Amino acid sequence: MIWCLAPSVSWASPIAGAAARRKAVLIAAVLCNTYSAKTLPRSSFDQIRQGIAVARDSLQPGDLVFFNTMRATASHVGIYIGENRFIHAPRSGKTVEIADMTNVYWQARFDGARRLPL
Repeated sequence: MIWCLAPSVSWASPIAGAAARRKAVLIAAVLCNTYSAKTLPRSSFDQIRQGIAVARDSLQPGDLVFFNTMRATASHVGIYIGENRFIHAPRSGKTVEIADMTNVYWQARFDGARRLPL
């Protein structure tokens, strides 16, 4: 079990799952630090149901972007940072990186975006 400590509040939220895979840990840490004062479901499958749907041409930094990378809707999540780029943890053994959403790979797998109230 991984604990997401919210720096601005005095409680912690458990991030648990089938895997404490490096990928899950890295992106969970990024999301926890970004949305520390909010409750965010652990899995990307549940996260895509949160907040407000955002059109691709209306993305703003901080929006969550979802991709189908494992033949399942919203199997991958990242945080949009502007200029068609997002930050994500690509896979086990790799570090958090910035990717370009105009890349053919990501364009073909884009499942949608959500804006969470801050």
